[in-house]
Amino acid sequence: ADAIVIARRTRRVMIQNIALTLGIMAAVMCLGAAGMTNLWLAIFADIGVAVLAVLNSIQMIWGSGEPTSLSARRAALVHQA
Repeated sequence: ADAIVIARRTRRVMIQNIALTLGIMAAVMCLGAAGMTNLWLAIFADIGVAVLAVLNSIQMIWGSGEPTSLSARRAALVHQA
């Protein structure tokens, strides 16, 4: 049961990261095609999207406040008792 919960959370974060990346890169590409941006903005957008995707993935571990593994849950329960 824990593996299914973790897999669903992972899939949700993965879809968020892909949608974010495609959306920002499409916007920068449209601006580039219209001649409203330069190479440096495209590079900045690419690096920025990569950093945001990593931070979004890290929040799955740190941001939820609940242990993600069964052994961590057991340790939390033992610590509470």
